[in-house]
Amino acid sequence: MTDGADFATGEKVRLLRLDTAFFSGLDEKDAMRLKGLVGRVWTVETRTPHGLIELVFEHSAGEVTPLEWVCVPCSWIERV
Repeated sequence: MTDGADFATGEKVRLLRLDTAFFSGLDEKDAMRLKGLVGRVWTVETRTPHGLIELVFEHSAGEVTPLEWVCVPCSWIERV
C-alpha cells in the first residue's frame, strides 16, 4: 500500500473497489453505472488535501455520461 504521494497526474490505475457506503445517497442507476467501472482503468487527476486520489474515467464517444469522477483511498487502486 502507498500513501498516494507517488501517484502522478495522468497515471493510469485500476479501480479495485468501491465501498457500499460510497453509494449512499446516489440514484440506483448512477450506483449501478459506477459499480460497473470497478476493475476498469482510470486516470489519476490529483491528490486531495485529505490524502484521497481523484480519478477520472472517460467513456467512449457517444455515451450518455461522457465522464465519471471519484475520490478514493490509495488502497482502492493499483498501477497498471
